[in-house]
Amino acid sequence: MSHTKRKMIANYHTHTARCNHAFGMDEEYVLAAIRQGIKVLGFSDHMAWPPLKGEKQYIRMKTDQIEDYAESVRYLKEKYKDDITIYLGFEAEYFPDRADWLREAKETYHLDYYILGQHYHNYESNETYFGKYANRKTLVSDYLSDLKAAGESGLFLYYAHPDIYMARCKTVTEEMLEAVDTICEYSRKYNMPLEYNLQGMREKPFIKYYYPRDDFWERAARHKVDVIIGGDYHCPEVMEPDMCYADAYEYLSGLGFHILDEMEMKNVRE
Repeated sequence: MSHTKRKMIANYHTHTARCNHAFGMDEEYVLAAIRQGIKVLGFSDHMAWPPLKGEKQYIRMKTDQIEDYAESVRYLKEKYKDDITIYLGFEAEYFPDRADWLREAKETYHLDYYILGQHYHNYESNETYFGKYANRKTLVSDYLSDLKAAGESGLFLYYAHPDIYMARCKTVTEEMLEAVDTICEYSRKYNMPLEYNLQGMREKPFIKYYYPRDDFWERAARHKVDVIIGGDYHCPEVMEPDMCYADAYEYLSGLGFHILDEMEMKNVRE
């Protein structure tokens, strides 16, 4: 596949070291993006939740780190305003009992957007991670109910890695494939594009049956939904250059998708 024709213009899926599984300083991500000609960079580290009793949180910052995160991104936004547009956001699950926390945090910290990364159902645990869901009988129905509720909330810009529920599944069932049709229906109904995730693409050679899943995207192509390619960057060096972007663009174009280079900040603060 060619790596020379298409370059990333905007990325809204960028993490920071605060999530405990990413690396590098915030400014290093900005400088790497500028060197690669990226015009829009959205920081969307994993949302910090007030923990439930007994809940173990593995992949996110603590709530007392949010202010530092917000201040850092706002500082970089101003410092590099002549070189790149920077947005402040979070990647978050939709948990009904913590939806008010998302709304309050958006106002308190002057966030520009959320993307939906529905890693877990109800709370964070190894059993509720959709990539290795303990209850296989309700995997699809639980995932779809979460995506629907998130769409109805109006809080989110797009669906990140929507094929996560197929991760680590050797056999894709008919129920899983039919769920693709429902997810595409939600995408259109709630005006939330689907993300083709480059982090998953980079890890796919090392993890069996990981996402992005061709069976998902070939089925989704029937519905002609909008797609955004998300870098899901956890290290600034991966951005220089991210060869996966050209491959992803060529693959999705071949399936006939409308690929968004940039997105309007429908959730941007007024």
